[in-house]
Amino acid sequence: MNNFSPDSTVSQTDNNKMIRTICEQICAGVNRWSAVFIINMVAACAAYSLLLTNQLVNQLDGMWHGSVSYANGHELSNGRWFWRFIDRARQYLSPDPVTSVISVALFTLSVILILDIFEVKSKLASYLASLLFTINVSVLVSLSYRYMSPTFSLSCFLSVLAAYITIKVQKKLPAISLGAICIALMLGLYQANIGVICLIFLLYTSLLLYRETGYKELAFLILRFIAVILAGFILYFILLNINLVYYEVQMSDYNGADSYGPLGALLNLPGSFLHTYGDFINYYRNDGIRSTVFPGKFYVLIYFMLGIHFFIAAVSLFKKSRLRAVLFCLSFCLIPAAANSVLMAAYGSFTSIQMTVPMSLCIPVLIGLASELPLERTRLSLVYRSVTAVLLSLLIYGNYLMTIYDQQAMYMGMKSLKKLSADVTAALQMYNYYHPYYQFVFVGRPSDNPLFVKNFVFEKANEYACMGSWDPEDLRWVVQSWQGFFTHEAGTNLYIADDEKLEEALLDETVRAMPVFPEYGSIAMVNDVVVVKLSDDYSYEEE
Repeated sequence: MNNFSPDSTVSQTDNNKMIRTICEQICAGVNRWSAVFIINMVAACAAYSLLLTNQLVNQLDGMWHGSVSYANGHELSNGRWFWRFIDRARQYLSPDPVTSVISVALFTLSVILILDIFEVKSKLASYLASLLFTINVSVLVSLSYRYMSPTFSLSCFLSVLAAYITIKVQKKLPAISLGAICIALMLGLYQANIGVICLIFLLYTSLLLYRETGYKELAFLILRFIAVILAGFILYFILLNINLVYYEVQMSDYNGADSYGPLGALLNLPGSFLHTYGDFINYYRNDGIRSTVFPGKFYVLIYFMLGIHFFIAAVSLFKKSRLRAVLFCLSFCLIPAAANSVLMAAYGSFTSIQMTVPMSLCIPVLIGLASELPLERTRLSLVYRSVTAVLLSLLIYGNYLMTIYDQQAMYMGMKSLKKLSADVTAALQMYNYYHPYYQFVFVGRPSDNPLFVKNFVFEKANEYACMGSWDPEDLRWVVQSWQGFFTHEAGTNLYIADDEKLEEALLDETVRAMPVFPEYGSIAMVNDVVVVKLSDDYSYEEE
């Protein structure tokens, strides 16, 4: 008996056509974007060469974990259920430069997919937009978490891929289902990149408004966007809870992760919505998080120049449809909320530098959008385009210099820290304190020690990169930093005492009276713990 009905044959034919179409689009994309990909890879690898060749890491989790990652209960308790599977696939190893090159490739592919979504035809716009993202502190900080840089980059890629599938795949069911799967996987790696999807959806809607797409078609597309995101979150929570039950893990209270939910997000929406705008402004102030060597006013100038283009487009659209023009302008007002949308879901969290990928994509995506909103070819428009291109090129240069400052701070700080630890080790041997069964406590910030070499680079660089400048009163940070340093960087099996022992030492009057290393008496046995005092720059008080 024939098991195949005519309907199933037609369905199979349709699926084959869809697969063939997707393959053809991929091949066409490879031919179209190969030059952009190669130039970005060469430029990024050159920009990050100091990190690649010296296996640099940041002074946070990057140093705590080194090149080996065992994602398990802790990551799962933070909602990152898919992370352990990525780690297992690479056997928990993250050797450089291979790991960083793969991560850079995924980031580059992400921005290329965005350019393809907006159908950017201008080569100049393609190079400017892509290089503004690939040579960026947001990418560098991801690479400095070497053990998880593939996690960051894959999460970014999946978020863009979800948007790409949702927009490019014509059939509703495959588009929504495949897009939702990408979102569920992305959220299972790093949730902050939900902002990338929201940003793309928002500005693609702006493009369709300008192109005078029918309101009905536009409404259906927006409903598809909402359906994909909702389905992605639902699938994510299902998979997360399956993993929590299977591995017998409870959600952590880290940034309030265990209390998040739809009801809480809605109740906290007014405050979290404003929070997205506050963090957006703070990012482009270029103060707390430094993404370029230029002052924050330079970003204002860049947005002003791009704003001229969109203002002209809005005026042109206003002559045809006032409603479209108003919606077009409103979409730009929602950019901060879209880029920082994770803050509305995780309403108790704050923006750290590794969460800034969506914000660092705002200008590149706007460039892609602007390139598809034509201006009249006049002398004035030519001058405008030229000035804007020069300013964007300067911004790329400023981004590059900022990445160099951060890499140099990591490199210099690590060298100084290694030399300081070698001197301390020699002193421990001399005083007969160098034994694997002793517990060790390091008091004071190492970068404040008189033997620690640092220069103006430390003042220019971001905090994550200033190796050895960690807060001496943050007990967990101090303990993890020293344990990570001796384990992964110095290759010495010193037993670093826990938080309680460190707190005792910080409060001990004997320790307060000790001189600073390398002075005689800066190393002593206090309460059965070997105390090494590196600086007096702390004022810890008992809570």
